[in-house]
Amino acid sequence: MTAIEADGSKISARLVEWWGKGVFAFLCFSILLLAVGRFEFPLSGARFSAWSVSRTTFFFWLIWKILIWFRLGRRNLGLNKNSFPLALLAFFAVVTASLLPDFHEADDYRYLFFAVMHCVMVLDLFAEGERPKLLLLFLGLLPGVLVIRGILYNPSVLNFSLVNRFGYPLAHANSAGLLFAMSIPLALAVIASQKGWVRGVTAASLAAQFTGLIFTYSRGAWLACLISLLGISLIESRLRKGVFALGLLGLVVFVAVAPLRNRLMTLINPNADEAIGNRLRFMGGAVTVGLENPLLGFGYGRDRLREGVKKEVADSGQLGFIPTVITCIRNYWLKLECWASVRLCG
Repeated sequence: MTAIEADGSKISARLVEWWGKGVFAFLCFSILLLAVGRFEFPLSGARFSAWSVSRTTFFFWLIWKILIWFRLGRRNLGLNKNSFPLALLAFFAVVTASLLPDFHEADDYRYLFFAVMHCVMVLDLFAEGERPKLLLLFLGLLPGVLVIRGILYNPSVLNFSLVNRFGYPLAHANSAGLLFAMSIPLALAVIASQKGWVRGVTAASLAAQFTGLIFTYSRGAWLACLISLLGISLIESRLRKGVFALGLLGLVVFVAVAPLRNRLMTLINPNADEAIGNRLRFMGGAVTVGLENPLLGFGYGRDRLREGVKKEVADSGQLGFIPTVITCIRNYWLKLECWASVRLCG
């Protein structure tokens, strides 16, 4: 190897190293935005959200991996079997097959694609050293900031009224509730695994997150939080006391907060609630479509579902049909990120 070739190899290795550090820094920034909410600059009008930053970061991560492959060889990619969750990728393959032979109305599929690729990126970049613990801290500790921002933005959420549900800085109260349903078990994991001031700050954040969950009045979020807490208590015995304490506190809140109690009680008689009744009607139409197409269904996504049930539901062509589906899909990657955090941290 000549001196010029050696210098070129050093420059390539240095470029790859710094590129990787930059990708990791921007990924951390996207997770930070996920935990504390989007930021807007009033003068310029620019806005940064976890979704926009992470989507851009993915392309730079992909370019970085291509650079490593061509300049340093495939063995230096750093990918291993733990970077590819087989169950998730198998599900993604089935979803892709359901859209064949064409990909019309594939906007929801695009969101799912970035969600799955984001999960692979997180598993790759947070796989070594202290990075898994850092990811757990981000997702378990920081969401308490969301509650502070939301209450400062709209103090009327403290009035215990369904008219003023907690949502900001997220797009909707249900999205905020689902985020807390996923971050609360991770906060318990941080408390169980850390000591000193980190443990104390996380306990305060956990209290804030639980308060935010109350003010969202989200039925799905409460059910999701209950299931996730039961699951994590079965996986890790150290967390059972914390889960039990939260369960008792949740029972007290259920009895004391009338708007929350009344909203959760609608699950007992769902036909009495118009929103739940409509969703059950849509689900019935979706089941009919599934029975008619038992292998891959009618295709993945909100628009495919609208097309699939339009024979059963007369108003399925209206704008806003199943409006919550797009929100769930658009935030699907944060669920995968929380799942990746649990997987990395054991």
